[in-house]
Amino acid sequence: MADIIATFCRLMDKANYYASSAQWELAENCFREIQKLYEDERLPVSMEVDLYLNLARVAGFQGKHQDAIEALTKAANVQGTNDKQKCQIYGELGINYNRTDRTLEAADMFQRQFDLSTKMAFEMDAETCRAAGNLGHTHLQLYMRHAKAADQQNLLGSAMSLQAQRVEMAQTLMAKLQEWRNIHGSRNMHGFSQSWINFWLGKLWLWGVIGISRSVLTYIAAGQLKNALASGHQAVEMTKDAAGADPTIRSLSRFMYGHALLHSGDVANAKIPFNYPHASIPGIVGVCTPAIALCRESSAEHILYLQEVIRHGVDLTAYDEQGYSALDYAVFSNDLQAVDMIKEGLSSQLDVQSIAQAYKMAQIRRHFREIFHSRFRPIIQNGQTKFMRDLRSEYAELLSAQAEKRQRFDRLRAVRYADFKNHAALPHWSSNTNHLTMEYEQIRETCTREPLLVFFSYRWIGQSQDSDKRSPDNDRHYQYRRMVDALEQLLMNHPEVDEQDLYIWLDSACIDQEDQEPGRRERGINSLPIIIAQCDVMISVVDAEYHERAWCAVETLMFKTLRESSKSYLWYEHITNDSNNIEPYGSLQHVPLKIERNIRPGSMALSVESDRRYINFLQRQTMLIGKVL
Repeated sequence: MADIIATFCRLMDKANYYASSAQWELAENCFREIQKLYEDERLPVSMEVDLYLNLARVAGFQGKHQDAIEALTKAANVQGTNDKQKCQIYGELGINYNRTDRTLEAADMFQRQFDLSTKMAFEMDAETCRAAGNLGHTHLQLYMRHAKAADQQNLLGSAMSLQAQRVEMAQTLMAKLQEWRNIHGSRNMHGFSQSWINFWLGKLWLWGVIGISRSVLTYIAAGQLKNALASGHQAVEMTKDAAGADPTIRSLSRFMYGHALLHSGDVANAKIPFNYPHASIPGIVGVCTPAIALCRESSAEHILYLQEVIRHGVDLTAYDEQGYSALDYAVFSNDLQAVDMIKEGLSSQLDVQSIAQAYKMAQIRRHFREIFHSRFRPIIQNGQTKFMRDLRSEYAELLSAQAEKRQRFDRLRAVRYADFKNHAALPHWSSNTNHLTMEYEQIRETCTREPLLVFFSYRWIGQSQDSDKRSPDNDRHYQYRRMVDALEQLLMNHPEVDEQDLYIWLDSACIDQEDQEPGRRERGINSLPIIIAQCDVMISVVDAEYHERAWCAVETLMFKTLRESSKSYLWYEHITNDSNNIEPYGSLQHVPLKIERNIRPGSMALSVESDRRYINFLQRQTMLIGKVL
């Protein structure tokens, strides 16, 4: 390709030399030579379009307008041309149509060129609007660092002027968009679409709000507190009921208003926007707060603002629409100063153990986020038939390569169908001494093809000797026998699956329930969403209490979320035929794609109340899966 480009450039330089002295035939010969040389080679789009445009120009100068039109038509058909190139093509076509008395076609081309160049000019104006505000904010930052220097005073004036320019430009451009929306309804403006208009309306509205909000800072710096309060209040009002308002911008607007109130001496009222939304809607969850927004966009400036809101007692335990807290975002961005500040702020809201647990969970979420977003998401969205093998291999390699992840997550392991059936009872982790469970790498070595992995979601129904604990099954092995019945029906429904390639994941066997190695049970629970994502099938062993139990609910919520991202996941329910729960036989039924039931595991029943923190953690991780996938 380097040789192709070098030859292209050499011939283009030669052709342009001839064209500059009006030697059109010699110039055309050079362009034709380029065309002939690269008949079998695909030039980069920009070079191919450039070649056709130059051919058209030299043909036009020689009066060969039909040749010019043919070259320009080829240029128009090149895939991947940008708007600037299209404008050039339309303009040249218009000229050549006009010179061949094809006036209507010429008018159409010139209209296309006019519309598209108008659109491009608008987009540049919009970028100027954004740049004005960003430059103004940078001037303010420079002023604040050297405010006492005499030569810095003009920076403050520049900052105020540029923010005002941003706001004014945003309003002017939005008005222009509304005008074009009306025109577009009566005439199809080339290059315009309702989605493009709506996109820029949203962008400009957002940039306008940011400009108004940042004006608070310039007014405070200038001592114009009334203007600061007015701008802060305006930004809050603009974002209050806006359906499409970015959560971060909405919360930062609240902070700016509180910041203005604080500088005006109104400490009591400043705490209300600082503690948005909890000050006005107590108990609300899943909404971005100012503290979260400041940690989402970590910077030295935001550290100062974070310190301000923490000092005034904001709720630091809140989490946003993604399921993340301010501490989570500080950990994600590796902002150690913010982490220390938040942990200190939490000391008045949580005990020492809870703070340590929150920090630990934030670190786990960082790894979890990386696994799902950076590793699993591309594989699942790619939709390849062998995506499950790729997921499992990726996870196994990740744990092998990174000790930090091995310390927080457990490996994928499962029980072979034949071993499960021969065991005559639900296997326990202690059965591993008999090699009943196998890690994925071992399974791959024994299978003729990628195994079909079934995840069992079921209710623990047995009572152990410890009255405070539950056992997975009763002395009649009722749950085990239901699982065997479900697996036999699954094999009948899927004759393409070989028994030798069928494996089962269930918590009693694959998680160290007794925590024989300290921390291993927690690693297994942390891994639950990751493990479920690597299972082809989930079978819910349903009984009268199944949908009321927190562990069952969180498992179904996870699989429901995964199934919405890929049709490859299969979900069945095993429904018993015996209402007295004596006979295990039942029917294996597909779970509908749409489930009307609202699943809220955090408020459901648990046998061991100390597991509530795991349920809440997993519920929040499921929120992330839904956002990522």
